[in-house]
This record gives sequence, structure tokens and C-alpha cells, in this order.
Amino acid sequence: MSLEKDLTVPTKLKNTLQENLRLREELMDATNKQHQEMSRAIELNAKNCKLKKQIYRAKKEVFILQGKNVRNIQ
Repeated sequence: MSLEKDLTVPTKLKNTLQENLRLREELMDATNKQHQEMSRAIELNAKNCKLKKQIYRAKKEVFILQGKNVRNIQ
């Protein structure tokens, strides 16, 4: 019986180590994907802010031009 236990422990340890390595690789993949998604979100947010500023400037310019047209008509 003692011999069976001695053989079982290394096998269980080996299986546990293999599972640990597999889970660690899975975690690294998930972490890398999450970092890529976060980087993409930051990039898109920066583009969005830039576009909002452009829209604001364009609206402001339209407002100014409309005011000039009203004065020219009168």
C-alpha cells in the first residue's frame, strides 16, 4: 500500500503542475487581450475627443458666419 501512495503522489503533483502551467498561460493570454482592448479603447477615446473639438469649432464657425450673413442682409 505504501508503494502505491508513493507512485500516486508524483503523478498527482505532475498533473497539478501541468494544470497550473495551462492556467497560467490562459491567464497571460486573457491579460494580453485585455491590455490590447484597453489600449484600443484609449486610442478611440482620444480620437473621439479630437472629433468633438473639431465639431465644436465647426459649429462655432457656422454660428459666426450666420451672424455675419444676418448683418450683411440688413
